[in-house]
Amino acid sequence: MSNPIDTVLQAEQRAEQEIEHRRAAARQRVNQAMERARRISERANGRITSIHTGCEAKTKAACDALWAAYQDQPKTEIDIQVTADRLSGIAKRVASQLTGGDDD
Repeated sequence: MSNPIDTVLQAEQRAEQEIEHRRAAARQRVNQAMERARRISERANGRITSIHTGCEAKTKAACDALWAAYQDQPKTEIDIQVTADRLSGIAKRVASQLTGGDDD
């Protein structure tokens, strides 16, 4: 027959080992989650940069086209044609192109 104190000590030792095993598993899961979050953040930043670059290019192209149209027309004619309604329409078309929408 074994000593009851030895039985308790062995059970305590097994419990400590199990706790340490679970702590190690938890640390590993936390590290994996942090790594995954880092990768997600990097992808999101890349996508945001891509969106900004695309919007900047579309805005520049729209402004360049407007400037070229302005330069090609006699100033008095184009100045007369520029109205608040036309500017509003231009702004809506540019916004639609930037957002990929087809709203009017």
